[in-house]
Amino acid sequence: MANQTFHLLPPAAASTNIYHAPRSHPHALVWWISTPATKVTLSKETAGPSPRKPSLHPFSRLPLELRLMIWQYAIPNDRVIEIRSWGNPAIRRYAPIKYSVAPHRPPAILHVNQESRREALRNYRLIEVGVSTWLDYDSLTTYIPWTYHPANPSSDRKYTVRDIVTRLPADGSLPLDPTMPYSPQKIYIDYSRDTIYLGPDFNYERLKDFLATTGSYQELPGLQYLALDRKLWLYGRWDYLRSSLYSLCNRPIKEIYIVPDDQKHALEDKFYYRKHEIQLKDPEFKYIFRTFGQSELTKTCVENLGEWFGRLWKGEGREVPKVSWKSIRRAGCRVGEYRKGAWEVQRVLEDMSGWKTWMPDEGA
Repeated sequence: MANQTFHLLPPAAASTNIYHAPRSHPHALVWWISTPATKVTLSKETAGPSPRKPSLHPFSRLPLELRLMIWQYAIPNDRVIEIRSWGNPAIRRYAPIKYSVAPHRPPAILHVNQESRREALRNYRLIEVGVSTWLDYDSLTTYIPWTYHPANPSSDRKYTVRDIVTRLPADGSLPLDPTMPYSPQKIYIDYSRDTIYLGPDFNYERLKDFLATTGSYQELPGLQYLALDRKLWLYGRWDYLRSSLYSLCNRPIKEIYIVPDDQKHALEDKFYYRKHEIQLKDPEFKYIFRTFGQSELTKTCVENLGEWFGRLWKGEGREVPKVSWKSIRRAGCRVGEYRKGAWEVQRVLEDMSGWKTWMPDEGA
């Protein structure tokens, strides 16, 4: 196993393998350790000659048990489904919140034939994403679709609804009727296999409403695998993040991933609108670090998060989720520098001392 010492500034001297800490954070020495490869893939040149292809009988004539086994093997093991959020009422008052499922490829087994679809539906269920935006919906209130709302600068002027003032507040302003919530997005998901990824286009201000809403408006009630982009750890407010993570106790969550190396505009399709596959890989490096002045290694944010979940969930009578790092691939390509992003998250979270005494507001 190769050892490498890493930091954001150049090394002080060529004769040493310890990099000095940057002046903006002169508190730690960091060592990056490469992790062993998990598997070896042979190229076409080294794989040897291809075996002779046997004749294949018509698939429909195979025994039913064999066909069903083949369909089960056709189910993908680890789909990653990215969810994005749109709209910010703080900037545009009447703009509704919208959740969209980034372009992805539904499992092909759903579309081969009727038999394959029946087998697929044993694993996949059709769910709706965005139901939490309907929490405050009142059937007695007049709502206007955003496409025709006067507050929308891009509304269809031919059909824009005007003169819809229904009430007069004390300050004398003339409010407009609220906007109709967007219809939820429907996707097929297998909670036991698929990972939900809240990526760089997911607004941290939506995190709490998306994850903490309960009852019939709860999002992803069967969620088991959740990945969060580094932006949600860096630029959000801790009360949003802590409350959102704690609310996962209402779901059968098993694993939580921190993704530090995703970024926009890295591919030819800069906004990632086209269908492409997202993969979450085990990182090629792990790190350990020691705070200056300390003789022992400092706990990483992943270790601290594991203890945080253990402290809060110990009375819930359930297993604590595993917290780990993942490195992202979009369309098979790297899009960011993993070590830089991971250390940025660690540097911001520090020793997570404020998390160690935090308790949920049960009345919220």
